[in-house]
Amino acid sequence: MLAKGRYGQIPDEVEADNRSPDSIQWLEGNDLSWCQSCDANLLENREHNLAVCNNATAKRIRATWLGKLLKYTHTKLPTLHTHLRSRLTLSQGGSLSWDGSTNSASLILSGCVPKSWWTVVFNRATCALSDTPSDEERDSVDKIASNFTNLLRWLSKHLPIDIWAPMHKLRSENFATRYQT
Repeated sequence: MLAKGRYGQIPDEVEADNRSPDSIQWLEGNDLSWCQSCDANLLENREHNLAVCNNATAKRIRATWLGKLLKYTHTKLPTLHTHLRSRLTLSQGGSLSWDGSTNSASLILSGCVPKSWWTVVFNRATCALSDTPSDEERDSVDKIASNFTNLLRWLSKHLPIDIWAPMHKLRSENFATRYQT
């Protein structure tokens, strides 16, 4: 957005390093960089767009996706389902958080799966194995690993359809030309 000049005249120091604290401070103070889909007057960034935006449609998109994820894991990976239910939460205000962090939730919605998801599944699958696992025990672990791989495929299919496209559409519907060069 900075490169396209959508936030108005960009100071030289911001243009030189758009990730510096001064650049972030400039963006936060520039009302052209605020989300136009809601009335929170917050910086339009990944965290806001994916996990925090208080637009009613954005809240519904997050709630629908979380419901689908929990339904999927309930039948395929019950251990992970319990883990997700306790840590990936939707507030009454509609923001999504992972262990209380909306930034972490926005990373999940970006496609970054926490390592703890696999750790929980793996530890549960292997905790009761004997020193020399039987073929049946190995098959059980293989099935759980396969289900986790299927979850990753499910996420790669559903995030673009259930989160990214609807959020892009919402943003596009509420976008007003901010600055003409």
